[in-house]
Amino acid sequence: HPTEIRTTLDATRDRYEPRRLWVIFQPHQYSRTKHFMEEFADAFGQADEVIVPDIFMARESSLKLSRSGAEELVARMVRHGVSARYLESLDEVTNYLVEEAAEGDVILTMGAGDVYKVADGLVKRLCT
Repeated sequence: HPTEIRTTLDATRDRYEPRRLWVIFQPHQYSRTKHFMEEFADAFGQADEVIVPDIFMARESSLKLSRSGAEELVARMVRHGVSARYLESLDEVTNYLVEEAAEGDVILTMGAGDVYKVADGLVKRLCT
């Protein structure tokens, strides 16, 4: 929920200021994302960088909806002043973070589905 996101990011920012805060947000279901689109777009103000992969489609099944909803969310985030980007897959997200994140950055995964795989992938690639 957007309020929980905002609260979590506020607490994370308080704890880790002035470190750069990356948020990987995987929304859950197109219909829920569409319903909360504007609230989600406004909830990420404390993040320095936000990456949104395709929406996790638990009961809905259209990849087209997943992609278009994630891209629309990113566009709205940018309009709210958030530095956000859409990357289709979790592998793309992991690869991007390996290249762009720096030592000392905080990387927070949020959302539904298998977004935790980004953290697993980072640990494997950066700690071995």
